[in-house]
Amino acid sequence: MTFRTRVAGLLLLHAACLPVMAATAHLVPRPVRQDLVRENGVLSIPAGTRNKTLDLAPEGGFAAGREYTFRIRYADCRFAFVTGRAYTPVKSAFLASNPDLSPRPEMVVFTPLADRDKTAYGMRVVEDSPRITSWRDNSDSLALNYVMPPQTFATIDNVARWQEKEAGALRHDLAREDIRFGVAITATHLRFSVNGVLLRQLPREDIDPAACVLRLQGVTVAAGTAEVAELSPRFLVIDISERLNASGLPGFGTATNLPAGGEVEVGGVPFRLPPRQKFDHLDLAMSWMDAAMRGGYDETEVWTRWRAATDKVPLRYQFRVPFDHYDTLYVLAASGDVKDTVPRFTAQFYLPKRGRPVNVASPDVPAFQAKAEVADSLILRAATGKEARLYLVRVPLEPGRFTKFSRAGYFDMELTKEVQTYRTYPDPLTHSIHGAGLPSSVRVFGITFGRAPLRTTFDPGALANLWTEGEEVSYTVGLENTTDARRRVRLAFAARSYDGMDAYADDAGASVGPGEKKELKFTFKPKRFGHYHVTLV
Repeated sequence: MTFRTRVAGLLLLHAACLPVMAATAHLVPRPVRQDLVRENGVLSIPAGTRNKTLDLAPEGGFAAGREYTFRIRYADCRFAFVTGRAYTPVKSAFLASNPDLSPRPEMVVFTPLADRDKTAYGMRVVEDSPRITSWRDNSDSLALNYVMPPQTFATIDNVARWQEKEAGALRHDLAREDIRFGVAITATHLRFSVNGVLLRQLPREDIDPAACVLRLQGVTVAAGTAEVAELSPRFLVIDISERLNASGLPGFGTATNLPAGGEVEVGGVPFRLPPRQKFDHLDLAMSWMDAAMRGGYDETEVWTRWRAATDKVPLRYQFRVPFDHYDTLYVLAASGDVKDTVPRFTAQFYLPKRGRPVNVASPDVPAFQAKAEVADSLILRAATGKEARLYLVRVPLEPGRFTKFSRAGYFDMELTKEVQTYRTYPDPLTHSIHGAGLPSSVRVFGITFGRAPLRTTFDPGALANLWTEGEEVSYTVGLENTTDARRRVRLAFAARSYDGMDAYADDAGASVGPGEKKELKFTFKPKRFGHYHVTLV
């Protein structure tokens, strides 16, 4: 079944480099009377009482429509986001003879992973409530300091050098650095991230943001404040700071007019720029799928080829994205004029350990040295006086192709070069599509997803699109207007048998007001058995 949506919309286009800075909110204890030390602007639990807990909230409390970023010291930390709800444990034969079945606070707990010999430094998340454990399809942990085993690159010197550069970018001295813990509260979900990487998304249901607190145990919160940013209903801005691998542009140097750690708008689209550090952008020429370098016969090699974005695998530029109805991928980028490269990239959307990606190719990206005036571009200026340009690259998406990710609540995206069919050799037991061929010369400075103004769902009237003889086939189209203006839409429904001998077509129109939801139903009676190709445009 194919489901495509084409919704016309108007986008205001203009060139701008306007930094949008996040506000800050002081952290206050909840309840007010708690042991608390504030020294040099840093909040912490007093020494000698590290096993005690400290509940904090932004001044004025958490609120929907905002994203909060806390800076938390990684060493020996354990913290949780308490939802304000309670649950009663279920009695089980595995529990003690006299289990404590009194109500407990519902929370999402974050603990460190720091075994130098066996695993990467990272964060693990566990839900402490049966009401939300059904959403455990999300990744359990996030690598913060992943270094790929050297034996992976045993035969190619160039790859070994790439790996060392990548490893240097990924290493963190976590004993000295703080992690950035993010909490985004939308009308329907709670999203948690560490260092800008999405770690978990949970349904908000009846959770009251004002009742939520950040619970600390043996943790230092730097600066005693939280950054607060308003969430955009139209855009989802991706933080790419954990996957940077390059600094400066060849023949140009480093731009001096980009606000580090802030946001800029180009063509009306916001982008988040990474903080000033060793690297300032992502060079896709380094993208490389290393499965061909693995020795032996790995029955689960699909697991290693489709790694999670939270694994932070070097040379695989992967990002985790919460599921939503997106119609455009915006990339702030430029290409380099380099021999034996291609000035475009491919975005692969997938679920970890499953493959079967949705592949979307970008248009050709102009070179940063291009002289022609482009309306939706950003001028870079170097200390030497040289100028270069970054461009707003629009990659159209069909929301219907992403419905298969809806149950997981998220999907991962990998940016790579052009893709080709991959199969194992000599036994073609597994196959898929991966980056191959000439490297991409595209350099990425920001990534943003645009949400469709009219959210559209397309649901069959029977489980798994299966009907029996004599039944009427039905599909329900759900429309939700997420904008402040009324939107009119025309839908075209079509169904065709596998042999093309039976075809059906219908269309319908609807006018959907701001915030309004509507449903339309399409039905037909098939005249043949077997597979039908169904489309909605």
